[in-house]
Amino acid sequence: MKIEIRKADRMLSYITRILTPVICIIFLQCSSQKNIQQPEDNSFEKQINKLQKNPRDEKTISSVSKQYKSLQQSHLVRLNEVPPATLTNKNEIIYEEYKALQQLYISIQSIPGLAITVKPVDYSEELNTAKENLAKTLISESENLLNNGDKASCRKSYYNLLKLQELRPGVPYLTDKLKESLQCALINIIIHEPVTDAKHSHYNTDIREFYKAILQNMQNQNTPVFISIGSESPDPDESIKLELTQFDIGIITKDNNSRDAVNNQPYTSGGRRSTTSGTGTTPASATITTTRTLSNSTGTLKMEIIGRNQNVIDKQEFAATYEWNSEINTYTGDRRALTANDRSQLRNPVKNPPTDNEIASILLKQLKEKILSYLQSRYAGF
Repeated sequence: MKIEIRKADRMLSYITRILTPVICIIFLQCSSQKNIQQPEDNSFEKQINKLQKNPRDEKTISSVSKQYKSLQQSHLVRLNEVPPATLTNKNEIIYEEYKALQQLYISIQSIPGLAITVKPVDYSEELNTAKENLAKTLISESENLLNNGDKASCRKSYYNLLKLQELRPGVPYLTDKLKESLQCALINIIIHEPVTDAKHSHYNTDIREFYKAILQNMQNQNTPVFISIGSESPDPDESIKLELTQFDIGIITKDNNSRDAVNNQPYTSGGRRSTTSGTGTTPASATITTTRTLSNSTGTLKMEIIGRNQNVIDKQEFAATYEWNSEINTYTGDRRALTANDRSQLRNPVKNPPTDNEIASILLKQLKEKILSYLQSRYAGF
């Protein structure tokens, strides 16, 4: 599997142009070697910007001259102190240091007459040598990694080829190697439609939409470049199996609580007299009954992730619950026995519970959010 570099004019393929920025961002965040430029370099560039506006600013010219000597010395010291590591990492550090030194030279040359005072050193020859050395080590290491054939090695090979592409852009031969390393490193994942039993069959439409939403969300999210998620694959690395093991809608329980109400002077708000007898006023009485209705709904989704050798890689269970309750007050007896608060409670409207389909949608939404959160977290590091 020999890797070589050839000159060409055509652009790299669509897949490489799309995926390269993504991986470059990851690489730039993870690689300490890329962070060669120091805060002093940034301060130096600010001074250069000032001179571009006023090239005769003597104070700034003096500051730039001192800063250049200090920065030059810092980069040269780091070049002499490159830690022993892999040849690729060592050559990358050397390349980045010379690139920073050459950038100082270019910045000074951009200001008319400044080079006469500062006398910067041109490191273009050293930079080109470092660039070629890095390219050669990247080619060699990528070849060895690809020959290993395992996914971790192919992933490293892909990163190396992207670095190589930065050094030598516009080389179409790299397209095939990038595709080859990506295909080798790719983890193919399929998500199966949830298994349900007969008692859940009347929610099949909701369950199919639930599955479709999970699949589309995982495909549309910023999943790592080395992950391929679909509903089918001839040779999956991981298979996600889902089973709806419990889906109980609207298990209703009721609680009745009664109390007596008595009014010894039963006058209505309209002033109507109470019933009287020979011995005096007859108290008005009533019985108030409060009926509380509680509806509990639960759903359980089991997940298994099966590996290439039919081994169980991961097993999880996700639960969803929904509770609905209402309270209804009724009375029997004489209305005149009721207080103003009693009558207010009796006027409360009766709440209708959500339909079974509405509850099913609520439960499936909870399960969807939980499994998506888990899967996105699990595959974020791939």
